[in-house]
Amino acid sequence: MYHTNLHRSPLNQAMTAVESKWQSRLSQFVVEKRNSTEYLIDLILKHFEPEEFVDLSQVGDFVTDEVIRLITTRAGPHVYYLNLAKAFRCTDKAIQYISANCPNLTYLNLEHMIYITDNAIVTLCKNCPYITELVLSWGMKLTGAALSSIGSLCLRKLNISHCGQMTDDGMQYLPPTLLGLEAAWCQKLTDDGILQLLRRCVHLKHLDVGWCEQLTDRSITQISSSLLYLDVSCCKKLTKATFSHVARTCPELIVLKMWCCTSLTDENINEFAANCKNITTLAMASCPLLTDWALQYIGDRLKNVQYLQIGSNEQFSDLAVSMLVSKYPRLIKFNAYMCSRIGDLTISSLADNCPILTHVDLNYCPVSIDAISNLIAKCKQLQCVATHLSEARGMLAKLGIKSWNVTDF
Repeated sequence: MYHTNLHRSPLNQAMTAVESKWQSRLSQFVVEKRNSTEYLIDLILKHFEPEEFVDLSQVGDFVTDEVIRLITTRAGPHVYYLNLAKAFRCTDKAIQYISANCPNLTYLNLEHMIYITDNAIVTLCKNCPYITELVLSWGMKLTGAALSSIGSLCLRKLNISHCGQMTDDGMQYLPPTLLGLEAAWCQKLTDDGILQLLRRCVHLKHLDVGWCEQLTDRSITQISSSLLYLDVSCCKKLTKATFSHVARTCPELIVLKMWCCTSLTDENINEFAANCKNITTLAMASCPLLTDWALQYIGDRLKNVQYLQIGSNEQFSDLAVSMLVSKYPRLIKFNAYMCSRIGDLTISSLADNCPILTHVDLNYCPVSIDAISNLIAKCKQLQCVATHLSEARGMLAKLGIKSWNVTDF
């Protein structure tokens, strides 16, 4: 999830205000649970008219190549925004229909289209030259070759997360217009690929390389000073010297995620807090070298935190965490999953000081039912309270509040 508007399509923003007649009918399809591809096709034949915004992500399970053929032949050059996330049944044929019929696309989401191949993406980039935002995440067959024609696009954002076969050679094709790359879980990427990216895309604002476990200090120390978003979660080869360098080099950071960074120290957190005053999202779960001192540094210097993830840090005390959250009246999401020393003191502090809290993860924290009840009573905007307590889950269900994990932002 982004916390800047950098990567939001203007068309997407416009369409969130007024839902089209077609999208309304599609929403009704979901509500009525008319769960069949045949019914979806019938809906298209009867009601779909050419429009700029087409979002089939909520019915992805029922989207087939034939559905894409019908949509694209009817929408044609009118469509600029096409979201096909979770259409996992589609093949290269679907991409061929898009390439042939939708030359004016600026946004295309192909998330979880696991059967598409490199050749289909190459053809797509050649035939749809105006794409500025492209999502290819979970493209299980895609390699670096898929990006060989992407350099011809004026691309601003690319998502290749979970493309497990993606290799360094694809980075050499990325266009200099690129502002954001999400490449989490691309575990074949190495320093060589990221260095190619950084040399070509000097205006990069957003970089997600979480769980790219081959990365080392050699590449991450070269990141742009204009970076706003950085995720290096589970890049376990990074040393504390790199975190220190990032803290000094990237003062504009807004989102910083460092899950499972086993070399991250209190001193590093102090440097981030001193130099990166704009941070609103901070994730530092499972960082075993951190102590309560890190929390004090954050609370003393970072004034704008709204999303805080400190889960799986058993060393943090209830008192230190309670004092930290008391300083954040604008806190929206808080994750303390498996923090075995965090209890009712922290929950009371959240209840008293964080009135707009919407999500909190307390799974396997030693908290009481009374503390959770107090939190619910005082935080009127709560949407989810994740807890292992069955009694609390029953109470939450009656109130219409979800009770599953809030693992990320």
